[in-house]
Amino acid sequence: MGNPTVLTRDTWLNVEADLLAKAKVVELHQGPLYYTLLGHAWGCYMGNKCIVNQFNVALHNCLNGKETLQYWEKQKQMSSDQLQTIDWFLLGHAMRSVPLACCQWASKQMSSHFLHGKNMVKWKFRNTAQCPWCRAETEDKPHIL
Repeated sequence: MGNPTVLTRDTWLNVEADLLAKAKVVELHQGPLYYTLLGHAWGCYMGNKCIVNQFNVALHNCLNGKETLQYWEKQKQMSSDQLQTIDWFLLGHAMRSVPLACCQWASKQMSSHFLHGKNMVKWKFRNTAQCPWCRAETEDKPHIL
């Protein structure tokens, strides 16, 4: 098994938060993880439409299409003008050039789906949004950054 490792408080909090977040994802997931189609080795549905060919194009359009951009605009994360100025091709190239962990970190930062007190209260993992380090009343993205 190897030697036991002594972890810092930061590391233990990160491990605990990660386990809670993974448990929440499992709890929120509804439906099968995969579908089978007669005559096809696999199948994928986007909305009610079955995608059986040109999967990359369909997936890209689904993830980066008009509905997604409208969602971010509605969330007041970015204005329509700001969304139109993003070079999606260059962003995709940049994301493919770094390790997966960096991509996940960046996407969590941009979407505010990372672990801080405010989200932990929203997801019902904590009773208070107070920062465990400096005891500030609200631990949120601006507070951490």
